[in-house]
Amino acid sequence: MPEEGRSADRPCDVVAGLMRRVPAGGVLAPALAVAAAAVVHVLAALHLDTRAPTDGEARLAAAVYAASGGAVGPVPLPLPDLLAARQLAAVTALVPTGTWAVWATVQVGALVCGLLTAVLLWPVLRRLGCGGGPTALGIALVGVTPPAVALHSAVTGAAVAVPWLLLAAVLAGRGWLRRLAAGGAVVIASLTAPLVAAAVLALAAHAVLDGTVSRRPGRVVRVGVGMVMAVAAVALAVAATGHGPLVGVAGPLASRVVVTVLAAGVLLVVAGWRIRWVRPLLSPTVLLLAALLVPGPGRTVAALAALPFLAVVLAAVAEALAVRVPGWLRWPLPALAGGAAAVGTVLLLPVPGRGAEPAPSLLLGLMDEQLPPGTTLHADALDRAELIEAGFPAARLRSLGAPVTAVDAVLLATRPGAVPTGSCAAGELRATLPWWGGAPAELCGAMDPVATDDAERTGRIRIGTALAGNRGLQLGPDAAELLTSGRVDPRLMIVLSVLATSHTLTVSDFPTAPYEPADSLRRQVLVGSVDGLPTDDTAGPAFLREWFAGQHAPFVPAVVRVDDGGLLVGYRAPTPAGLLPG
Repeated sequence: MPEEGRSADRPCDVVAGLMRRVPAGGVLAPALAVAAAAVVHVLAALHLDTRAPTDGEARLAAAVYAASGGAVGPVPLPLPDLLAARQLAAVTALVPTGTWAVWATVQVGALVCGLLTAVLLWPVLRRLGCGGGPTALGIALVGVTPPAVALHSAVTGAAVAVPWLLLAAVLAGRGWLRRLAAGGAVVIASLTAPLVAAAVLALAAHAVLDGTVSRRPGRVVRVGVGMVMAVAAVALAVAATGHGPLVGVAGPLASRVVVTVLAAGVLLVVAGWRIRWVRPLLSPTVLLLAALLVPGPGRTVAALAALPFLAVVLAAVAEALAVRVPGWLRWPLPALAGGAAAVGTVLLLPVPGRGAEPAPSLLLGLMDEQLPPGTTLHADALDRAELIEAGFPAARLRSLGAPVTAVDAVLLATRPGAVPTGSCAAGELRATLPWWGGAPAELCGAMDPVATDDAERTGRIRIGTALAGNRGLQLGPDAAELLTSGRVDPRLMIVLSVLATSHTLTVSDFPTAPYEPADSLRRQVLVGSVDGLPTDDTAGPAFLREWFAGQHAPFVPAVVRVDDGGLLVGYRAPTPAGLLPG
């Protein structure tokens, strides 16, 4: 800390006495800023964007679910991210179960940590002697501005490391107990996000070099120790920047956020250099801004870690300028600025459109209707967590690295930044799903030799052409074309031919299953009417339902329900061979 004789160099202390003349200004403005931050973060949690998680974010979210007791198996992550996952699991334990999916729940946990950052900044700035107005500005920068809220929704270890660093600043003081607690908080923050440790080292190096900590050691000793610490800070920052070994996982950082944080950071560094007590904070700030220039997931960590430093510098600059502002305007101006930032953030929040059926339940329905009962599914860690949460048996889930048998299904989700896993290399594409955040996922099932065998196709064309001429079947144009081209499952051909011997059926179409490829062998039929009786009511012709229920394998359908103006009847894949006569 600066010496007592140099207290005049601290604008916060000079103006603090002036601010006491406006009692409301010391509490009301920061309280309004914190309230605005709370509102903005709650709205952000209720209007989460629909971006797809990166491969690293997916693994971290799965690790959070595993730390909460989810049976997803081991998740490969570096030690800092595993530590962050356990801490995020403690935060998400406060979130009501069933409100969000696993990925969204972890995002909400990160937003809670972001709000905690804004709250902890209040006592930090007041300990530094800043008045209510400048404190409100610092809180608004961290908790209300759109770039900050976007950063707080990123799932990364820095989301929990930054609150620990601010807690250390709140706890630091005289007494061994407070120092021990503050040191413990710094250690946790450094282990959770190594780039934060680099910033702490840079701050300590500056404090040693300029004698802020102590002037007792000689200048040579101080310079030597300070340079060693500075080199260590730079080396650690390099390892924790870009794609370095200590970067950890993080979400993508939009270019507009990078430009905004960099521009604000450069302006504040230039303005803050005139304030002597702020200068030690500029060293870690410049280090983090430099890390922000390196492409890679380390950008998100650097931006999150830089925010509280920029907030302190902003508060100090605002305090220095406050001496030129009339006293009655010192706290309303920051409050109005914070309110404007809150309104801007709310207006910029992504408003989700009307979404489709949640992906986990959709996949459960597809597997139940299209694949053999009890099929084992291979998926990545986050998909396994989402499926378990949706009710899929954990015993039937395997990792993508586990051996795949000929009868297993595989779910290949596209993750930004992930190494491509191939496209149904060992099976047949069953469906292309609109998965998390609109990122596609391929559901692969066992190979169906009947669908590709030339002899089977010839038999389907021959029988289908004959069936298309059956007077007991009234076929739509598409249905007739599918039959004559051999693209209808033999089981459907056989049951339709049997029914057409004694009834007249209207067949609207042989539709694909949801998200099934258009060139798939059609295993579903939509019956519009039987003997003139419509089949789109809830009961349907009772005899038709009973007839299908009384069949034996392999003619027992997996799907019999009213759908799209008719009775939908469907069978699972793969198709048994040899059903059609030679």
